[in-house]
Amino acid sequence: MKTKQSTDTFIAFDLETTGLGETDKIIEFGAAKFHQNEIIDTFQALANPGIHIPWEVFSITGISEQEIRQAKPLEAIQDKILDFIGKDILVAHNAPFDTSFLQRQLPALDNQIVDTLKLSRILLPYATNHKLQTLYDIFEKDELQFHRALDDAIATGKVFVHLLSLLNTLPSEILKTLGAIAETVDDFTNDLLLIAMKQLLARKMPKEQITLKNLQKAPPNVIRYKPSKSTPPPEPTEQSVVALLSDDAFLTKALGTYEFRDEQIKLSKKVIQCLQHNDILVSEAGTGTGKTFAYLIPAILWSSFHSERILVSTYTKNLEDQIFHQDLCGI
Repeated sequence: MKTKQSTDTFIAFDLETTGLGETDKIIEFGAAKFHQNEIIDTFQALANPGIHIPWEVFSITGISEQEIRQAKPLEAIQDKILDFIGKDILVAHNAPFDTSFLQRQLPALDNQIVDTLKLSRILLPYATNHKLQTLYDIFEKDELQFHRALDDAIATGKVFVHLLSLLNTLPSEILKTLGAIAETVDDFTNDLLLIAMKQLLARKMPKEQITLKNLQKAPPNVIRYKPSKSTPPPEPTEQSVVALLSDDAFLTKALGTYEFRDEQIKLSKKVIQCLQHNDILVSEAGTGTGKTFAYLIPAILWSSFHSERILVSTYTKNLEDQIFHQDLCGI
């Protein structure tokens, strides 16, 4: 069993590869060693994979074909990589991808792993996306050459330092909630929350707390406020749903443009009926139906009236972003 380690020293790393498949190979390894939140050493090396490299890889990374031809195979530099890594905690962005390549080509690897992608999703739910460059721009002002292994490794390490700083200033109730969320995370992320909780309990005086609003503006649809005059939410009925979807003035004012659609009304009635009777609805709606508001409006009414949460699950991240940042913010 791996023993828990301190995050005082860690290795942030990144890879460039020939592709995303199991038969693809590493063409560049970059790593930065951090101690007490500062970079104390770096390592970068190209590797000749011995297989075809798509031109897109050269285009994205800026690595030249001649550089790869002159590079040694990974097997020839693996000892240097393992020596640099040592037994320190490894930090990567989307760690399962990078570690799968390393463990496939460097089977001796057995370090604790932290995934800044997972950690950022837990700590920064308001972020427009959780790409490495987006997170780096939230915290840092310096520019880096992304899509090169060493620069991406440095960015990952700096993002991790800032996430740790945020984590270590959260109040206990939030840490407990985050701990419950992270219990299913199969890496060192959950241990970080436990460490933060112990550090919080050990502090005699609370530190100034960092809030997410200090880092980025929260979408208006997640800000809680108390109206000056409290009015009960409307009862979720077919009539209330139809009234909202038929009110051209309200929706046009909120969205800028709105077009009444009979198919949307029919679908919204089915949705509210299912919510009222705890039924299951399987519906197929074509493009132009207005299906997003057909289920969002009934869901909002039901959630407000019954003070119950409703989970909306989407197939793609793009649709999730559209619903959260455009549709819900708009109304």
